[in-house]
Amino acid sequence: MAVSPFEVLYFDDILDVCLIPKNCSSSLKIMWSHLNGVESRKVTSDWYDLSVQNSMVSTEFRDVKRITIKRDPIKRYLSMVNFSIKFYNFMNERYKQDIPEWIRWDIGRIINGGKYWPYRPEFRSQYECAGDLSQYDKVFDFENFEECVTFIENEIDCELDRVKATVSKPIWTEKDLTLQMVADIQKIYKKDYDNGWC
Repeated sequence: MAVSPFEVLYFDDILDVCLIPKNCSSSLKIMWSHLNGVESRKVTSDWYDLSVQNSMVSTEFRDVKRITIKRDPIKRYLSMVNFSIKFYNFMNERYKQDIPEWIRWDIGRIINGGKYWPYRPEFRSQYECAGDLSQYDKVFDFENFEECVTFIENEIDCELDRVKATVSKPIWTEKDLTLQMVADIQKIYKKDYDNGWC
């Protein structure tokens, strides 16, 4: 099945990096923006305003080397939940925006609701965001992000700033999950498990 990439960053004329939400995508955007002289504005100590960077990504691959990052679907799901809760609370405190009801639920109820609708676009599966792994020249594991950065540096012959854009203490962790919750997340991300994104 052909899948249009969610977001692609062009590193010079020699490398396309397919971005997947919660797979170091914000860190890569900040590194890319520093390399290209684009302002990356911090909103708080661990939040960046990426509106400029988001307007500069593509949804098309070029005929060059392609790489991406994959992540364990359960860890990624928890990261998305934690990020979303903190994001909505921040937007409410700073800009008085409404908070969706689901962020107040316990993790079991959040997972159960997630079986029927995605809470945010970031909750799409990795396969939906990036397609088949065979189209990439190299696929890095989330845990080996430094290896990915070094690969990019070697390809473009330029040093990148080391940035971790959204690191914060989690609200929900794997210890909070029952076996049934794990099975439910695995069902939500069946496409990832069926296509090697784990």
